[in-house]
Parts: sequence; C-alpha cells; structure tokens
Amino acid sequence: MNNVKTANRLELQELIDQFENPAPTFRPQPFWFLNHRLEKPELERQIQSMGEAGVGGVVLHARHGMQAPYLSADFMEALAFCTKECARRDMVVWLYDEDNWPSGTVGGKLTRQHPEYRMRYLRMEEKRFAWAEAQEALPLDFVQHDHNELIAILAYRATEREGQWLLYDDPVDITHLWGHDWKPDTEDCYIVLACWSCEIAEGMTFAQGYYLDTLNPAAVQAFIHMAYEPFHALRSYFGSTIQGVFTDEPGLMIHDGFFGVEAIRTAVDDVGATLPGMVFAWTEGMAQRYQQENGYDLIPRLGALLYNMADGSRSTKQQYYDTITRWYVEGYHAAIRSWCERQGLLYIGHTLEEPVWGQARSQGNQTRVLQQFHYAGVDYLTPGIGTKENPHRIVSVKTAASVAQLDSKERVICESFGASGHGYSMRQRRLDANFMAFLGVNLFIPHAFYYSFAGIRKTDFPPTEFLHAPHWPHYRAFADYLGRLSCWEQAQQERRRYC
Repeated sequence: MNNVKTANRLELQELIDQFENPAPTFRPQPFWFLNHRLEKPELERQIQSMGEAGVGGVVLHARHGMQAPYLSADFMEALAFCTKECARRDMVVWLYDEDNWPSGTVGGKLTRQHPEYRMRYLRMEEKRFAWAEAQEALPLDFVQHDHNELIAILAYRATEREGQWLLYDDPVDITHLWGHDWKPDTEDCYIVLACWSCEIAEGMTFAQGYYLDTLNPAAVQAFIHMAYEPFHALRSYFGSTIQGVFTDEPGLMIHDGFFGVEAIRTAVDDVGATLPGMVFAWTEGMAQRYQQENGYDLIPRLGALLYNMADGSRSTKQQYYDTITRWYVEGYHAAIRSWCERQGLLYIGHTLEEPVWGQARSQGNQTRVLQQFHYAGVDYLTPGIGTKENPHRIVSVKTAASVAQLDSKERVICESFGASGHGYSMRQRRLDANFMAFLGVNLFIPHAFYYSFAGIRKTDFPPTEFLHAPHWPHYRAFADYLGRLSCWEQAQQERRRYC
C-alpha cells in the first residue's frame, strides 16, 4: 500500500549492514516544531543539519509561535519546500494534522465555525435522602449553568454494604419536580442524581477553541475536510517521501494535558470554575442513538455508570463503554485511516496512555484504538524508566507493542524524550531509549527539534534535541544508536512473530 518499504524479515547479512549504517526508516524522525517565520534558507539549512546528524526524517509540526496562519498558502508552500528538500536527502516526511495539539479542531477554527460539533459530556451531581437523619424533604435545587441541559433527575433506592453504596434498578423520574422539594413514599435511603448534557469550555485544549465531538461522525468528517483535504497539494509525494499523517492525543473525552478528564467539569465561560459532580462521555442525540443500537433506554440506567448495582449487574457499564468505544474508533480513527489509505498514506500517532485509568476514561478500549493505526503508537515523556511503583509507562508501551505483535504491524512508534527539562542529559536519554526498545519500540520520534528557540518558545515542553542544545555537535552518534536500536528491535519482533 505504501511505496516506502520497511524490511519484513531482516536476513543476517542485511541486519549486519543495517546495524552498521541504519537506513532512514530506522533513524530518529523527530517532531520538527515549525514555530517562527518560515524562511526557505533557514528551513534548508536546518534540514541539511539534520541529515548530516543522522536524522532519518521529520514530522512537520505546526507549533506555538509560528507566524504563518495554519494551512495558509504560505504554510503549505513551506511544507512543500521542506518535503522537496527532504526528498533530495532521502529523508522521510510525516504530516501532522493539527495546529499545535490535540488533534481535532484545526486550531479551534472548526468548532468556532461549527458549534454543533463541539464536544459534550455527561455531568452527574447528587443529593441523598435518609429517613434515619429525620429529613423533612429534599430540595431539588440543582443549579443550571450556561450550555448545560438537564437530561433527567433520577431518584434511586440505595443500600449500603461494607461501606459501599449500591443502587437498585428502576429509579423514580422526578425531573418535573426540579426546583421543588421531594420526599419518597418509602422508608428507603435514596440517591438522587441530576444528569446534565454539557458543552465543553473554550480554552480547555491547548489552542483556543472548543474540542471536537469525536463521537459524532459528521464532526470528524468536517475535521477531515478542513485538516486533511488541504494536504492534497502535496499528493505528488504521497507514498514516497511523505509516508503518512500523525494524529496527536485525540480522545472521546478530552483533557487539559495534566489533570485528566475530570478537569473538563467547568463552566463554559470560565475554565477555572469547577462544577459539581462527575463526568462521563456524551454526544449530541446520544440517548436516541444508544437506544437504536442497543435496544433499551440508557437514561434510567445512568446511575449504573457512577455506582455499582445491588444485584451485582455490570451490563450497563460494560455496554456503555463498548458503545462509546465503537463510536469513537469507527467515527474518528477508522475514518481517518480510510482517508489515508485512499491516498496511499500510513495513519500513525498516539492517544493518551497514562495512567491506565485515565486511558480508559479518554479512549475507552485502548487496544481497539491502537488496532486502527498502521504503526502502533505511544508517547514516553519525562525521564526515567517504569517501575513497580510507577507501572503506567510499562503498561502503555507494552500495550502498543502487543497490538503490533498480534496484528502484524511492522513498527511501534514512540514520541520520546519530551517534557524532560533543559537539564535532561544524553546519558539519561540513552537509558530511556534502551528501556523503550526493551518494551518494543522500534521507531523513535524525538520531542522535539525546535525551528526557533526564541522567547517563550524555549518553555514549550523542552528540551530541544536540535541546534540549540549543547550536545548537538555529537548528535550523529546518538542518531546512529537509535537507528541500531530500532533495526535490532524490528529484527527481534519479526523473529518473535515467526517463532
């Protein structure tokens, strides 16, 4: 499908030759942060420096500080120039599908133009009623915030067992009593849940704008149209110099980068104003779509997402996560993969992998997500190896490597070394690279090579691997080392596959 070939099985002599001088496909292919005024002489100079230092290719990454508007004529001309210069040096190119990150909004432009495609989430806040506390009545004084639509107020009979509250089926729908007092007819304890469909706040992602509703196929098709179709201007390089497209940290629930999906629980006009309750994935028209596909009404069962049930049933929670995973995988990843395949391109990238509980919240079933990538992908940011006390990065990388092994994917890519600080040493880089390769990584995407390090750019998740770093004159040795690691790990992967 792709004209740039990677050896399937490396015979001994070929392995020796590649180990001596790794081909570009095995060498590091970093994020190249295009983060200032893009001038052709400087672009050419930097590409030449990368080639001389043993870099095998680049991911052309629009980044904070870039002067040309994203996807403008000037920007596309710069991409074409970079691709031509890489082709002259036998370096490969990956396109990057977003202005900064996370992928999905075209720098916020899409969701500002199409508010109907903004991500939504389910927020549930609760009150409790207990006869033992001699409550007179329970005020249903839940506050409505802007862009929050009330779905239902549900009163569940509840029981406490071994310190855990459990719910019974068949809640009482008391939505019509919103703003009034309510008292149950029975002498049971009750947990009352107010369920809201909420629009995500502007500025929740790293670019201004609202994140994309990745559970909505129409929203994702709009993203493909706005972000991917312009790449046709480079189609003469598709499948040769341009190997594919990198998507970065999409999710069925988005994050703010540090605090997990719970951080989206904010007022639309103030990302610092936390709203009460817990959040779950949601989409416009979800109740109707869910019932059509699964044959029952999800609304009366929403409590099962937040609490375990008294009868021990987990079917609602399991089917909910299976459904949203399917919508996300098919609507986002499979759709973009199909677009790439029609162009003769590979679809690569990574999602949110750490910690594992956050991975489940933002991706659903991570294995099913990874299966959509032509190369299974992960990131490994900040220094240090995984340990028994901090196993998340072991699990995340091994999950990608396992999917690659089971699905016969040639490569396991890793966005590596980023967010490690300016003091990150080459010794620590080598140790971390060894551990990544030990876990199965065989294509390193260093984070990052900065086109410019001027001003605030130097604070953009350093370190730099490039001209501005004191180790740059010696980078050829490290690039050769990463190439050999990748070559050797791929040979071992093929050996394991056929043993």
